[in-house]
Amino acid sequence: NEHEANPVVARIRRGAARLASFFDNSLTQDRLNSKNFALQAVELEMADIATWAVENAELLSGQHPVTLYLDPHVPRVRGDQTLLRILFNNLLSNAIKYCPVGTQIQVSVQAAGERCVVKVADRGPGIPADDIPYIFQRFRRGKNVESIPGAGLGLALVARIVALHQGDISVECPPAGGTVFTVSLPLAQSEGRSEERRVGKECRIG
Repeated sequence: NEHEANPVVARIRRGAARLASFFDNSLTQDRLNSKNFALQAVELEMADIATWAVENAELLSGQHPVTLYLDPHVPRVRGDQTLLRILFNNLLSNAIKYCPVGTQIQVSVQAAGERCVVKVADRGPGIPADDIPYIFQRFRRGKNVESIPGAGLGLALVARIVALHQGDISVECPPAGGTVFTVSLPLAQSEGRSEERRVGKECRIG
């Protein structure tokens, strides 16, 4: 019946979403390697991109609560919308992949001086200290998650997208556990602070 079929349909949707994400990463990598590549940079509302990414995460998991915090004065950046969506999507899908079911993922977008700072924090197994220097290299994954399927492309692509936007990315593993990825991007030149929009939005997916 329909009630019994819904979980099956949900699993199929999530499998399709993960496969689509893999192909998006592969195609984006090809695009960046193309001789004709050019950054399609325009002024963007980071609030819109972050909100889209959190809502899109529902397709990847129905069992990870996600909290989204947006600065009352959400900053705009100048960037490539497609690439920045992939950046957010990869950080969130990475957290979902390695976090136990039911653990929370926290996303925040804030202004810090002339930068827009994005944080994605999870409560997963963390990253071994000796793996951290290599985590943004292609095909490199933490030794503690080798049993979980993955191609080792997502974080390398995130790092390349950040570099193309003249930004910075770092990762830390707090003593309490989990992993925090921090991305810092320059604000759009015309941006002071945009109007207050959304604060402390919590989205529970699934």
